[in-house]
Amino acid sequence: MKIDSSSITTALTGSSSQGSRTEKSVSTQTSNASTVSLSDAAAKIQALEQSAQQSSGFDAARVAALKQAIAEGKFQITPQMIAEKLLDTARDLMQEQA
Repeated sequence: MKIDSSSITTALTGSSSQGSRTEKSVSTQTSNASTVSLSDAAAKIQALEQSAQQSSGFDAARVAALKQAIAEGKFQITPQMIAEKLLDTARDLMQEQA
C-alpha cells in the first residue's frame, strides 16, 4: 500500500498540494527575513546552558569518597544538615532573583 502525500498535505493544511507548496515557499521567504530578540531571562538561560555544557557537573573524587563512606557505614544523614542545606539553597535562589 502506498501513501499519497498529497492527501496528507490536504488533510493537514486544508488546501491542495499546489497551494501548500506556495504557502511553504512564502513561509520560507518570510522566515529568512525574520529576526528574533531574546528577553533578559532567555539570554541568562542560554548563558547558563553554555556554562553547564562546559563544566563536568560533578566532582568524581567527592562521589568516590561518599560511595566509600556509605559502603563502610560511616555516612550519616541528619535532618539538621538537610534543613541547613535546603535553607542555603533557598537563600541563594532568593539572592539571584533580587
